[in-house]
Amino acid sequence: MSRYRVVRGLLIGLAILAGLVMATSLSVLAYGGWRLRAASARFEREVGPLNLLGFARPRIPDERNAVTWLRPGVLAMVLFGSDRSLVGTLASKTSSEWTPKDVTDFEPLAERNEPGRQILERARGLTESNWNIPYENGNAAKLPDLLAAMNAGKLVAAHGRLAMRRGDRATALTDAETLGALARSHQRESATIVLLIGAALERIQLGLVKELVTDPGIGPAELDRLDAALSDVDLGRAFQVALRGESAALVHDIVESDSFSKEMPRVVPRSLVIGLSKLAVAAALESRYPIVPSLVAPITSPITDPAEGYNSRSWWQRIAEGYNPNLRSTFARGTGTMSARQLARLAIVLRRDALASGSYPAAFTTPVDPLTGAPYALEPKAGGIELRSTTTPEILQSIYPIGPALNAQLYAWSLPPSGSRSSTRSR
Repeated sequence: MSRYRVVRGLLIGLAILAGLVMATSLSVLAYGGWRLRAASARFEREVGPLNLLGFARPRIPDERNAVTWLRPGVLAMVLFGSDRSLVGTLASKTSSEWTPKDVTDFEPLAERNEPGRQILERARGLTESNWNIPYENGNAAKLPDLLAAMNAGKLVAAHGRLAMRRGDRATALTDAETLGALARSHQRESATIVLLIGAALERIQLGLVKELVTDPGIGPAELDRLDAALSDVDLGRAFQVALRGESAALVHDIVESDSFSKEMPRVVPRSLVIGLSKLAVAAALESRYPIVPSLVAPITSPITDPAEGYNSRSWWQRIAEGYNPNLRSTFARGTGTMSARQLARLAIVLRRDALASGSYPAAFTTPVDPLTGAPYALEPKAGGIELRSTTTPEILQSIYPIGPALNAQLYAWSLPPSGSRSSTRSR
């Protein structure tokens, strides 16, 4: 009789516990849904719509779509093992720094990938692009082969650097135009990782552009082509759109696809998992819209590592932060790339004016550097002009932890002595 009472008591206790768990789960589900609806509504008011279908790009006829050539060109590139490291190094190495061994090592690579480079080259005259990313699928959307695109871009840049070493400015100019088409096509998409690749490709292009612009023999027509080859994408706005797209994908995955709860063990009440997921996404959205205006502001101090202090945070903060990308670092790369691009445009303007008039202007007001919020530094030197951003190596290192050799090229320029148009000929 006593055993029956014990079992009966345990069953009643379990039933009460199960009821409490169920009630708690339903409460968390209801509260999570309310928080997410409120956070989504405010996000849409202050940042923009969270409708994934709004990110679908307009279809472009194949004959006008740069991706018609970029996709097969990228996939046609073949790099083995250490090839990737070699190409990455040479893409960021000025032609004057190349050694005979660099040339010997790169030549067979260039010959093997010449068919792919020529396919990519067909895209340089096309101004429209669409990689046909199915944004409506949220984070499950299939993206282009981004690693292959980076490898292809580095190979084209290295090819251009070698051309400059050999005095073949025409080939290097074509490679710079090809890189421009490849970079722009990625920058016009609304996925953050694709945009980051586009910004990285543009910085690789700008390194080659600098070699061309500072070549004493360059002519006005070539400068015009380089100016046209530079990206016209406002990366600050592009990253804001990508942030909105990423937020929309996050809401889609949690609310519509229910992807998170499907991965959890079945012993955990599904309603509890969904409720906590909605709360975490709501917290992520709530942390995003207040800081969006500051993300496009000048960067006056090094970007801090978001992992600092991670272990001291609560379990809930860790869950919520798992839904949040490192926004400051992401936007900083866009700001830094825009700074390098604007510096290149300034250098082209000055070189063009010097070729036309025979001298650099005695007085010139430089535009404001988006990276620093201050004008670029400009000073005459040895018949030429020194141009640079007033940012610091520490800030650049925090924005781009990898690639100091390229960064040193992009933010400080030395323009050669001026020459009249009649005395300057293309080689």
